[in-house]
Amino acid sequence: MIQRPSTHALILAVLVLATVVQAQWSDDPAVNLVVGDGPGDQVVPHLAVTPDGHTYVGWYDTDSGNYDVALQRLAPDGTPVWAPGGIIVSAHPQNSWVMDWSLAVDHDGNAVVAFADIRGGNSNIHIYKISPAGGFLWGADGITLSAGSDFKGPPYVTVTSDNQVVAVWMQEAATTALRMQRLEADGDLLLPAGGLAVSEAGDQSPSGYVLLPTHGGDVLVGYVPTYTFMANRQIKAQRFDAAGAAVWPASVMVMDDGTVPMGHYFEMTSDGTGGALFAWSMAVGNAFGARVQRLDADGGAALPHNGLYVDAGGATGQIGPSAVYDPAAGEITAAFGTVNANQSQRGVNAQRFDAAGARLWGPAGTTVLPLDTDLAQQLRLNWDQGVPVGVVLVNVASVWAQDIVQAFRLDDAGGHAWGGPVTLASVYSGKEDIVAASNGETLVCVWDDESASADIVAQNVNADGTLGELVVAVGDGRPAALTAHGNFPNPFNPSTTIAFDLARPAHVDLRVYDAAGRMVRRLAARDFGAGRQRLVWDGTNDAGRRQPSGVYHYRLSTGGRVSGGSMNLVK
Repeated sequence: MIQRPSTHALILAVLVLATVVQAQWSDDPAVNLVVGDGPGDQVVPHLAVTPDGHTYVGWYDTDSGNYDVALQRLAPDGTPVWAPGGIIVSAHPQNSWVMDWSLAVDHDGNAVVAFADIRGGNSNIHIYKISPAGGFLWGADGITLSAGSDFKGPPYVTVTSDNQVVAVWMQEAATTALRMQRLEADGDLLLPAGGLAVSEAGDQSPSGYVLLPTHGGDVLVGYVPTYTFMANRQIKAQRFDAAGAAVWPASVMVMDDGTVPMGHYFEMTSDGTGGALFAWSMAVGNAFGARVQRLDADGGAALPHNGLYVDAGGATGQIGPSAVYDPAAGEITAAFGTVNANQSQRGVNAQRFDAAGARLWGPAGTTVLPLDTDLAQQLRLNWDQGVPVGVVLVNVASVWAQDIVQAFRLDDAGGHAWGGPVTLASVYSGKEDIVAASNGETLVCVWDDESASADIVAQNVNADGTLGELVVAVGDGRPAALTAHGNFPNPFNPSTTIAFDLARPAHVDLRVYDAAGRMVRRLAARDFGAGRQRLVWDGTNDAGRRQPSGVYHYRLSTGGRVSGGSMNLVK
């Protein structure tokens, strides 16, 4: 039994079997990077990107006969930082089945890992913080967040704008509720032992929960308040402060006029301005539709109540939507699955909404993959270098375990920016659980590849649609040594200076990203001389607009060298 909320993306990626271990990103879709392998199964991957462009990849690993929690760290070029197979975070006993788990990154580049296991005889929630060197910052056994024999659902974890860690999980007791715990950076618990109930008295079997940071150290929680077979499975959201108290006068019903289909969960992602973007499948009788909605940091809805259908036709065979928001333009881009009446064919369409909710790509959107017996599945949208990109698993000719992965990028008119899909994984095998995120230089895609043995496999795709390392030639083409010296002052208002040293002249790219991973400002993309260099960020985006308070990340790259850090804008 695996429960999980959904993720995002708009480069479509078709996943494939990896047969040879690569030292870094492969440029061959038939030979992807193997991150985790062995005689047992490796399943349920997650990834999280650090401010300096490294990627943590985690999974359950059964080489020992138990579902151990494993973690690997990849350099920006895909090279594993730790030994093959990574490190075992926890080998405590598990059930013979596992639930989903959660992975996040704090502002210092540490990984935060939360999961359930049955140490002590009962299933409870545990959380660890792992340093970039593989150190256990919260102890070898982590910190236990729950207690007792009640059933607990999978945890969801995030890092707030003030670098605290917040976890949410479902706990069945006399009254089933979502419970929340908050931890200082050093692991001290800030809420009562066992956490605070954050779901409401009328909620029954709350599930499908997602957790996001917002302004002032607060968090947003979205969830299905009643997830049972006979219920109308609706979507609710609330904002909580550092004491676990509700901030909005009343929870916002994002959707209350229908039901999320059984086996489906909604997607909730950051809008980059302290609010949240929602995308979900909608059941109307036997027909499925797909909708989107956005809430701002104060709980205000940008679109009409219950959102808008991505296809103006409504409930006409739309499934599994995923969406991203561009705060500069006020636009929502959504990709969604399409299905024919007898469900024998599937495809992918995409739609873009302007700030007023008008559909910019026609009533039904633009066709990304036409309806076909090659069934498009597990669609995700993401941002990569300020452009929406996406990933999707494709089951070829409806044949079991004949899966590939492709990627595409859409231009502003809804056309293929790369001329068509780009294949990321070309060898047929069973694949599932695609996750993706941008490290600021390339989109990193990870999945579970169930071939001879289930492996955790990764592949990148660059902004131009190529695979493998993207090399920028400077002079004789050799990478220049790069040393970053952070930014000063930090925290800052209204401006801060980023300093770095170059051993010799080189082309340098310096970008600023918000906490959601969206590029805010490109400060430089030019040649610099050797020696100490300084660049000032004045807290504005590329359009000259002042940015809100919060944590931002800068990323310096030159040739194959990458560095970066975090900046705290305080107003």
